This record gives sequence, C-alpha cells and structure tokens, in this order.
Amino acid sequence: MGEPGGPAVTGPAGDGPSRRPPAGGAPVPRPPFLRVRNLRTGYGPARVLQGVDLEVEEGEMVAVLGQNGAGKTTLLRALSGLVRGRGSVGLRGTELLGRAPEEIARRGVGHVPEGRGVFAPLTVEENLRVGAHLRPGSELAEDMRHVLTCFPVLRAHLSQPAGSLSGGERQMLAIGRALMARPRLLLLDEPSRGLAPLATRRLFDVLRAISTHERVAMILVEQKTQLAAEFAARSLVMESGRLVTPGMAGPPGDPSTQGTRPWHGSPPGPGTWQGSGPPSTPDVWQGPGNPSTPDVWQGSGEVWQGPPSGGRSAPGRPRPWGRSHG
Repeated sequence: MGEPGGPAVTGPAGDGPSRRPPAGGAPVPRPPFLRVRNLRTGYGPARVLQGVDLEVEEGEMVAVLGQNGAGKTTLLRALSGLVRGRGSVGLRGTELLGRAPEEIARRGVGHVPEGRGVFAPLTVEENLRVGAHLRPGSELAEDMRHVLTCFPVLRAHLSQPAGSLSGGERQMLAIGRALMARPRLLLLDEPSRGLAPLATRRLFDVLRAISTHERVAMILVEQKTQLAAEFAARSLVMESGRLVTPGMAGPPGDPSTQGTRPWHGSPPGPGTWQGSGPPSTPDVWQGPGNPSTPDVWQGSGEVWQGPPSGGRSAPGRPRPWGRSHG
C-alpha cells in the first residue's frame, strides 16, 4: 500500500525507492541507511547502554572511541543481536531489534569481534567457507575471489592452518570471513589491536577501499584516535553508555562533559590528554567537569602534569605543561 503523499517511485540507480513529492512540494528525504534510536541494554541488572542514538549512511565509516567499559563493545553486540536491547535499530527501514543474530546477519550485518577470532585448526580456506554459510552455494567461488582480491596475502596461505598466520594475517582472515557473507554493514571491534603500524595501515587502507568503492557502511570501535581521525568519516565518543559529539562541552557538572572525547587545539580542561601528537594536535581528553584549565596530558609515551606553567623537563618524565608547548 502506498504511503501518504503519493505512490512509491524508483530513484537513480542505487538510491532505492523514494516517495513521489506532492505537486509543487520538495522530495521526501530518504531515511538514513542505519538509524539507532534510544538503544538500551545491559547484562543482568547492570545497564550498559543508556540510550544510544546513531545514524550511519551507506558507505560511511564511523569510529566509536572511548574508555574501556564505556559500552563500545556492547553497542556492536546489540546491533548484531548478540545481546537483547530495547529501543529501535532500523537498517534500510527494517527493524532489527528482537531478531536472532543469524537473521540479522541475513539482513546484511557482519560482526568482527575483538581478538582476531579464527578457527585455528582449520585452514584459511575452510575459515573463509564458514563465513559463507548464509550465502548460496553457487556464489561461493565469486565470494572467495572477492575476499582474496581484498586481501591477496591470504591467497598464498589457503591450505595452511589459520593458527599459523601472523597477527595481521589473522585479522585479515577474520574480516575476510565476515566479508564472505557480503554484508552491507560491517561492525569491527578494535581491528588495529595488537597490530604493527605497517600492518595496521595496510588493513585500514583495505577497509577504506571497501567502504568507498563497495558502499559498505562500517562502525569500528577504536582506541587509536589519530588512526580514527585519518580514516573514518566521523568519530563519536562513548561516555557512560551514551554517544556524544566530539568536542562538545556543557556547563560545569553536566554529565555529558565527563569522560573521553576528541578535542581540537590546546588541552581545554582538567583531566588527561592521551594521543600520539603534541598537546597542540587533536587528541583525547579525559576527566570530569567542564573543560577550563590545562592540567594533565599524556602522549608519545610521555606525561605532562601540573597546572599551566610553560616549563619543561626531560623527555619521558612528568613535566608542567603550558600553552607554549607544542
């Protein structure tokens, strides 16, 4: 049955159905590819997600940052159906909450948990075939070619046990196994964890290419803020079970200003800056209260401590930090 406002019509290739606008009216905008509203869940009596709102467009890579225990992993588990939640999770207009994980996977959601989980005794090829169990058998060969094109290093190891691969290769295999199901939304939990810098960049180059050229939406949980800033279209911060906009600050005592968030410019308030660059570059601020006075910054393996003073001390040791540092 057509919706109010006119019958459904088809837009440009790849745009899907849209509604015909009333005469003289503007086109009705399409809903986002993924729309999450007031998502709440936890484990037993412990509430972890406190009401998450999130929108992701097709082909968009979104990074979720935050401290351990903030709810980042639980968010991915709720989106893939591994934990039950309340609220709404709409994927291309279809409600996912309440569906079994296998049904959510059939709808196009792939999940790569933290830890590079592969079946170590099975060969690389067998691991990839496991990922295709929801796909038609007639498409297996094409799916395999697709994954090996994304990760050509796996081609030379197809007959080897997965447990014999390096950490970077195992991560590629774990992601490749998820790609065998041809997902439209890929959830990645700390894909760079434990990887060498070169392996990390190679992996993220592939992820960006998949997102851009194949229009696969991605939500990745990441601890490396500079990496997220370079590769993701947007970075959001999970604080106490809620997502906040990077750089936002509220009045003193406002809970939304507490926790971890990316920040541009000089350290804005009491707490801790963590990151790979100098204090003048975007990093992560941690601490309660309203950002007001530079206090503690951590980065490059060094710690800056104390109120602003402009002083310095030897590398690797606590030192006062002031706005003259950079």
